[in-house]
Amino acid sequence: MKYLTLSREELKELIKLKKSIFLGYLIAFSIILIVSYFISDSILTDKNGISPMAIVFLLTISYLVIFFYSNRSYFLDLLKKEKRVYKGVLSSKTIKSKEHTRYHFNMDGNIFIVDKETFDRFSEGDIVEFHMSSFTRHLFKVEKVNEAY
Repeated sequence: MKYLTLSREELKELIKLKKSIFLGYLIAFSIILIVSYFISDSILTDKNGISPMAIVFLLTISYLVIFFYSNRSYFLDLLKKEKRVYKGVLSSKTIKSKEHTRYHFNMDGNIFIVDKETFDRFSEGDIVEFHMSSFTRHLFKVEKVNEAY
């Protein structure tokens, strides 16, 4: 296993990976903040106590802490801009199908989940390289290596 820096295309792919999920988080949380502001404004009658804006601020801080903690591996991938490259002999190929069909490659004790096209393209005994992100383990590409291992 070796570490390489991400190319521009791989970095764009990594950003695109969670872009829609983050947009959904932002819209849902904005709605929650607006509703909590209006509800706390109508519930709180004491104007000298805590203000509705303070409640919204506390909700925002707690949400941001939870959000960054739950997505820390993704943000570490974006900050470090590294990928892992595993090189070895493809020892077995299996199809797992419980709810969804999943294709597994086993290489030197490591199991990699791949798509159907990649599964069909390689056979057992091939020398392959798996390029994946360091922390989220997102698979960028699988390449066949022609040199001796």
